[in-house]
Amino acid sequence: MSDLEKKAATTVDVASKSTDDNGSSSKDHYITEEKPIEFITSIKSYSDEQVWHLLKVLNYDDVKDLNDLPPEVEFLGTKVHEITIDESLEIMKDAIEYHDNDPNIDEDQYQAFIKYAEEGVDPNNEVAVFELKALAVLLRDHSPYPEVRAVCPPAMMDDPTIPIETFRAYFFALLWLIFSAGFNELFSHRLVSISISTSVIQMFLYPMGKFWERWIPSWGFSVRGHRFALNIDTPWTDKEQMFCTLIIAISMGTFYTSYNILTQKIYYGQDVSFGYQFWLSLSVQFMGFGFAGILRRFVVYPVKAVWPTSLSTIALNKALLTPEDPNEKGISRYTFFFSCMIFMFIYTWFPTFIFNALNTFNWMSWIAPNNWNLAAITGGVSGVGINPIASFDWNVITSSSLLTPWFSMSTQYA
Repeated sequence: MSDLEKKAATTVDVASKSTDDNGSSSKDHYITEEKPIEFITSIKSYSDEQVWHLLKVLNYDDVKDLNDLPPEVEFLGTKVHEITIDESLEIMKDAIEYHDNDPNIDEDQYQAFIKYAEEGVDPNNEVAVFELKALAVLLRDHSPYPEVRAVCPPAMMDDPTIPIETFRAYFFALLWLIFSAGFNELFSHRLVSISISTSVIQMFLYPMGKFWERWIPSWGFSVRGHRFALNIDTPWTDKEQMFCTLIIAISMGTFYTSYNILTQKIYYGQDVSFGYQFWLSLSVQFMGFGFAGILRRFVVYPVKAVWPTSLSTIALNKALLTPEDPNEKGISRYTFFFSCMIFMFIYTWFPTFIFNALNTFNWMSWIAPNNWNLAAITGGVSGVGINPIASFDWNVITSSSLLTPWFSMSTQYA
């Protein structure tokens, strides 16, 4: 049992005693009448047991000191007091229908939704009421998924005064967009393709933004009260970083029509003009954006439409832009990053130049080199690639194996 669970265990004991004293079983349906309570504007108004229980519900297992709570915990703690029992129960009823068969939701959490939606809550059991409200606030004002809560603050905590669309943000976005799109398209036709990922560009964006913030003068002009300048008197913000990242991530991929054009030229000997290539590529790209707009209500707006690769992008930006705590024990994130970078720089030489067999590790076909069926099933170059140890090269493995959940990857090959 973790320290957080031990500290929150007292609330569980209180809940069971309250139920026993009332002489009611867990299957009873309670009347949702609330007692008048004082208005709370800070989480410090709660008892320590309630705060520890809230941290347990929110999965903040790393918090050790109640005097140093994350801002989102302070925010949600205030919302817990404002929401009513009736509102909380309605949210629970909607949740059990909305998150039915949701592979991303925690099973224990979903069972808690069902319990409160079907059985209600005893208004005299303060701990049960507190847990109900905490779950309801989690669903209404934040996210039920710990992976999302770990990198994204509640939407209502957003500061609209933080600058986003600045000249420096557009400059960096267009600069890296042109370079990354050209690089990825050029090397996409390599046997083991090489590409620049979004995370690599994020690592370069941060020092470039800090350099621009400090050394570029604030020259500019005003038009109808709006100031247009090379620089602003504001540090490089996380929103500028994310704005650049989004523009680059959307446009850095290879064109879908590049293989069509190459096939026409190489295999069919057709002399396709530049105009044909340009308009074909542009129409296909805009068709993709059109479908993306149509499907937003299904793949973007729903809460359960979680995109793991986007979470990693947000997490990296948060790590880069959030100041480190000087009192925090252990290795710092920058030390960890540069240690891994040096190790990977040295290791990459082995599968790329020193021992190429690590690139596509077709060890199963080595057993019977002349067996065509074995090569077709287990081969990583021209076969299906059913191989438990397929490669030791991250250019082949790619980071998607670490980011994409197992259930999602398995359905792709089912």
